[in-house]
Amino acid sequence: MSAPCSPCERDAPRCGNGGGIVRDHIPSRPAFLGALQQRIKSRGDLNRVCRLGWLFGLLWVVGPKTCIAQTSEPDYQAKAHDLFVTVERTARLPALQQTLEIPRIYSDVWPILETEMLTAEIADFRLNRMTIDERNLTPEELATIYQQHGDWAMVAKVARGRCRRLLALHADEVEDLAREDLRSKDQKRLWRGLRAAGDFRLAGLYDDVTAQLNGSEDVFAGQALRELDELRAIPLLARHGIKGHFEVLRGLQRGRPANSELLALLNDKDAQIRWRAAYALAESGDPRLAPIVERLARDAASEVRVQAACIAFSLPSDAFVRLRVVLVALLGDNALNVRSSVVILFAARKDPVCAKALYDLLAEEEKLESWRQSNLVQALQTLTGSYFGFIPGTISTESARRAALDQFARWILEKARAHQ
Repeated sequence: MSAPCSPCERDAPRCGNGGGIVRDHIPSRPAFLGALQQRIKSRGDLNRVCRLGWLFGLLWVVGPKTCIAQTSEPDYQAKAHDLFVTVERTARLPALQQTLEIPRIYSDVWPILETEMLTAEIADFRLNRMTIDERNLTPEELATIYQQHGDWAMVAKVARGRCRRLLALHADEVEDLAREDLRSKDQKRLWRGLRAAGDFRLAGLYDDVTAQLNGSEDVFAGQALRELDELRAIPLLARHGIKGHFEVLRGLQRGRPANSELLALLNDKDAQIRWRAAYALAESGDPRLAPIVERLARDAASEVRVQAACIAFSLPSDAFVRLRVVLVALLGDNALNVRSSVVILFAARKDPVCAKALYDLLAEEEKLESWRQSNLVQALQTLTGSYFGFIPGTISTESARRAALDQFARWILEKARAHQ
């Protein structure tokens, strides 16, 4: 997989263009990974990659008999109703009886709610406005009320949330079941165990999860470790392979002192390793990284320079102020990805120092990739409060671009006068 766009560009405000699960097609494994790669490059959507990876893995092992494409709308309604009733009945049992039902909920109900019924995420905005007195309602009546207020998707959404809470209340039992899954040779059970370990933060399964790093489920074992949020996983993953786990490491390093093994990788001869190590440290916020940023900002590889800027913008204010001159210099960098990333970072802080560089980039928007143009136009709006006629993701006509740039130029002049 080629390098994803920088987190600087990823984090910029973007116009929404939909998304979600395609209901009439579950792609093959290579096709899905290819689609993920394209999504990363075109939308910079790295925040969702881990969750998409979980979903892909579970859909892959659930198999065609349960895929979304082969379930009709009436079947969904009946299935959502049945799953809701099963979860609700179990939740109303005394604790000891609940414990006896947990293996069935874990193996037969929870995986379905987290895979083929996941399209129900669309319903959650309506749930916030609903108040239902459930005390005197049977599970069947309650399911019917949710169906009437929405559709099967709302019923499934509520069932999923209650199923998660039910399993979380029985974390010890779930941990035992997940441990059995992780020690099996069955791929479906391995996936289920990894998902459970991460979703329910089952710290007691740390060793069982790390054992999967040497198997076929290496990537998804890494995702589980990220959910476990174990500090000791950082050096383990760094040694195991930065190229495969840099996104997971970024999450684990967030707000934590820079790990010594990641710091050492910043000096690697391979630029692909250097930029991934820097990416992993981009949200650390460790002030000890300040002098390292100055060196990385001069790195021969442009992606390393991008990550240097990302690290700097996450540092405490005093360290950032000392590095500001280094970052301003990157606005004139020869590499487009560096200039655009640093512009977006400054724009997020509403710092007009990036205005001229942003103007120059938008003056040649027809040469930009669609996702980069969109991110830069969003940066314009963030910086100035206006799009000035630019449209995210749409290249302007020559006359429209000139009119928009004229308005932006006037804004720049007004800001310059205000600071005189």
